[in-house]
Amino acid sequence: AEGDQIGAYEVHAGSGYLGGSSTALAICLGETSAQPVKVDVSWPDGQQSSHDLSGNGRHLISQP
Repeated sequence: AEGDQIGAYEVHAGSGYLGGSSTALAICLGETSAQPVKVDVSWPDGQQSSHDLSGNGRHLISQP
C-alpha cells in the first residue's frame, strides 16, 4: 500500500578496521515498475533528502 516502509538501512562509516568502512549501500528495489520508489536519506550532519527512483538500474545518491 502507498506509504508502506519497505526497509530501513543504516551505514556506519569509519567503524571498521582502521576506519575504512565503505559508505556504499546496495538496496534491491524490486522488479521494474511504472511507479518510482521513494527513498528518504538522513545524512550524518542532520540534513535529509528524498529521491524518487525507478526500480531498474543503479542510482548514486550524494549528500547535498
